[in-house]
Parts: sequence; C-alpha cells; structure tokens
Amino acid sequence: MILLDRATTTPSVPPTVSSWVLAAGGGPSDAAFQAGAALASLDTLARAQVIRRRWSHVTNTLKLLKLPDVVHDMLVSGALSAGRARTLVTSYDPAEVARHIVENGLSV
Repeated sequence: MILLDRATTTPSVPPTVSSWVLAAGGGPSDAAFQAGAALASLDTLARAQVIRRRWSHVTNTLKLLKLPDVVHDMLVSGALSAGRARTLVTSYDPAEVARHIVENGLSV
C-alpha cells in the first residue's frame, strides 16, 4: 500500500516495499514510482512521465510486484537480481524456480 501525505505530497512507502525496490537497484525515484503506481487512473506511460523514467522501467518494476513474497525476500537479501526476478513472472512456480536459480548460481 502506498500513501501520499497530503501536506507534503511525499510518498510514504511501507518498509517492506521500499526495501525490495531499493534492493532491486532502485533509488528515491522508485519510491515516487510506487506512489505513482498506486494512482489507478494513470497508465504506464503517464506514470513514467511523472517519475521521469522510461515506460519500460515502469512496466518491468510493476512485473516484480506480481511475484510471491518469497521472491521479494530474495530481492531484498540480494540473492536474486531484478533481472533474474523479471524472468520469473511468467513461470508456473516462480518461488521454486527462484530457489533453483539461487542455489545453483544460474544466470539469465
């Protein structure tokens, strides 16, 4: 859940969300991305323009949100890169494939 402080319009991102976004190579603008993603009325291109990122960055980061918590934990710990995690989105069992990638040191 992303909250916007009405007094400052600063995004307030729960620690669990912001930590794995940062672990996935994100920075302060990714917190803004999270706030923008919470605004359902914006499409991907509009979100990208608001946070001054490419639409592909927005799309790829949104894909990470679809992964199970165990994969998010691997992102936070640094065991799994964002690039590897994105390949898991279409996997039948992303958690199992992620474990296999990490245990065997595989690359994509």
